[in-house]
Amino acid sequence: MERTIGLMSVGATLFAASAALAQAKADITLAASGKNPSFCMQGDSSFAKKWSVAVAGDQATVSGGNTLTLKKVADSKYETETTLGGGKLIWTVVAGPSLSFTVRSTQGCIWEGRS
Repeated sequence: MERTIGLMSVGATLFAASAALAQAKADITLAASGKNPSFCMQGDSSFAKKWSVAVAGDQATVSGGNTLTLKKVADSKYETETTLGGGKLIWTVVAGPSLSFTVRSTQGCIWEGRS
C-alpha cells in the first residue's frame, strides 16, 4: 500500500508541476537585439519596455499598452502575427522553467526578453 501512495504522491507532484507550467505569469522587459539594423531604433519606444506575459492552457497574452492573444502552435510555444506598415510582426512566447518573449519583424528587427 505504501508504494501505491508513493506513486500517487509522485503523480500529484508531476501534475502540479505541469499545471504550474501551463499557467505562468511574469513581467518581462524586452530589449533590442544588438544585431538589429539601425532603422530598428524607430521601434524601440514601442517594443523595448516592460510587458506583462501570461500563459494559461492553449493561449498566452501579452500586454504593454495593447493586449494581444497568442495561440499555442507547439508544446509550450505560442504565436500571433500583426502588421506594421508594410511588414509583419511575429510575437512569440515560449513557456518553460522561465518565460521567453520575442517580437520579430519581417524587416529583421528583434526585441527579446526572459523572465
